[in-house]
Amino acid sequence: MAKQFINIGIEGNDGTGDSIRDAFNKTNENFTELYAVFGQGGQIGFTSLSDTPNQLGANKIPVSNSAGTALEMKGIAGAGLSVDYTDANNIILTVDSISVDSDISPDLGGPLNANNFAIGNVGLTQTAVNDFNSTHGTNITLDDLVINKGYADRR
Repeated sequence: MAKQFINIGIEGNDGTGDSIRDAFNKTNENFTELYAVFGQGGQIGFTSLSDTPNQLGANKIPVSNSAGTALEMKGIAGAGLSVDYTDANNIILTVDSISVDSDISPDLGGPLNANNFAIGNVGLTQTAVNDFNSTHGTNITLDDLVINKGYADRR
């Protein structure tokens, strides 16, 4: 709610200002808003705050701007990401697909742990090297590939 001004008229008792009833109604509403702001009862809506954006938009989240001086309404988006707003209490984020082979620059953030699973079907051909170089813009050779036990035993 915007601040309500009481029209006091041009001169005292000239009948041009607000009636006593209207004036005190505005006073009560102004105080109710002040008490709400300071957590002392009453309510103030989010959209009534002066730094709330004029347009909230559907399925948006308020975030501070890069300077931390104002609020902006932002959606959630990302490649391969689905956002479900239908739950009454949660925003549900789902990664639609994860595929290392489609990532042109996969990177491990730490040691690779196969967690007792076998790693198999390692490509050890010139075709595999050519595919790797084509996909990643590199210039590796057969000597740069990870090998399997059979390849090592034959060598």
